[in-house]
Amino acid sequence: MKHTDNVIHNTALDRDLHVRVYGEDGHPVIAFPAAGGTAGDWEDHGMVDAVAGLIESGRMQLFAVDSADDASWLAGGDIDARGAAQEAYAQFVAGDLLAFVKKTNGSDERPMTAGVDLGAVHALLALLRWPGKFEGAVAMSGIYDAKRYIDGRLNSDWYNNSAVDFMTNLPADHPYVDELRKRFIVVAAGQGTGEETTLSTQRALDTRFAQLGLGAWFDYWGGDVTHDWSWWTKMAAYFLPTALDRYAEPAPAAKRPTATVKPAVTVKPAAAAKKPASKPAAAAKKPAPVPAKPASSKSAAGKTANAKPAPQKPAAKSTAKPAAKSTPKPVEKTGKAKSTTPAPKAAVRPASASAAKKPSTAKGAAKKNGRKM
Repeated sequence: MKHTDNVIHNTALDRDLHVRVYGEDGHPVIAFPAAGGTAGDWEDHGMVDAVAGLIESGRMQLFAVDSADDASWLAGGDIDARGAAQEAYAQFVAGDLLAFVKKTNGSDERPMTAGVDLGAVHALLALLRWPGKFEGAVAMSGIYDAKRYIDGRLNSDWYNNSAVDFMTNLPADHPYVDELRKRFIVVAAGQGTGEETTLSTQRALDTRFAQLGLGAWFDYWGGDVTHDWSWWTKMAAYFLPTALDRYAEPAPAAKRPTATVKPAVTVKPAAAAKKPASKPAAAAKKPAPVPAKPASSKSAAGKTANAKPAPQKPAAKSTAKPAAKSTPKPVEKTGKAKSTTPAPKAAVRPASASAAKKPSTAKGAAKKNGRKM
C-alpha cells in the first residue's frame, strides 16, 4: 500500500521518531506499536492489511508512529529518569505528533488513537489526559497500571502515566469526565495465554469507568484469544470501523471472530454518573486532568490509593517534579488548543508503494459489555 515515511526530531528525548502515513484523506487515526516497536510494525504484522479497506475507501488516514519504550517502560536503571522519558513521549504525542497529523490530514477533526500491548497504553493515555484533543481510542491488550513496570513506586511522572491510578482519583465532577462521555472508547483483551495481567488492569478501569458513568466499551474475548498480533489484527478489523462511526451505535452486522471459549466475565453496564455540583470553569482555567502527585501508592499488587484528593490546583503552584511536563494543560473543546511544543518541521521522504491485501472478514458472535457511544 502506498505510504510516506516522515521523521520528527524530539528534543526532549534527543531522538528521531518516525511516522509512516497510509492514505491521503479520511479521519486521522494514530497507531501505536507493541512494546518497543516501530512505525513499520503495524504493516509488518498485518494490521494495515486488516484495515486496508478503510484506508483505500478514504474513510481513514493512518499515522503509524515509533515508540520510545526502550527509554521508559522497558528501560532499567533510575525510575525518575525513565518516568521523565515517558512523560516526554506523552507530551510529544499531544504536541509535535498531533500538530504533524493535523497539518498532513488537512482537517480540524480530532484524531482517534489505536494501539496494541504497550501501544494500547499510549493510545488510552492520550485520550484520558487530553480529551479535548482526541476523538476516541481503541486500546487492545494493554497493562494500564504503571506500578507493574517500576516495582510499585510512583513519582509524579509515572502517576500521570498510570491510568488505573489517576482515574481512581479523578473527581466525578471534574470537567474531563463530561468530555470523556462524548468520546468513543474501546478497551479490549482476550482471556487466553499472556492476557492475565492485561485483564486485571482492564477490569480495574472497567469498574472505575462505571462508577464515573463513562460509557466506554470494555470487551472481553474468549479463552483462546491470546496476547498476539494474529488476534490484534482481528480486533482492529472489528473495532475500527465502528470507531470511525463514533457517534453511532456499533453496527449490528459487525461480527467478532469466533473464540472457542466463551468469556468468563460479564461486565455490568456503566452506572449513571452524578451530576457535577457546578459548571466547569472556562477552558483556559481548567484544572489538570490528573492530580500532579499521589499522596501514597501501594505495591505492584495492582491496587490503587483509596483517598480522593481535592481537584488539582493550577500547574504553577503544583509540587510535582517537573511541573512543566508532568501535568498536561487543559484545552478548549474545539480541539484547536496550542501544543506544548513547537510544531515540527518534519522531513518527508516518498517511500515505495507496497502491495496491500484485502482484509479478511471476521466471523463469529460478538459480545459487548458496557454502553457503546
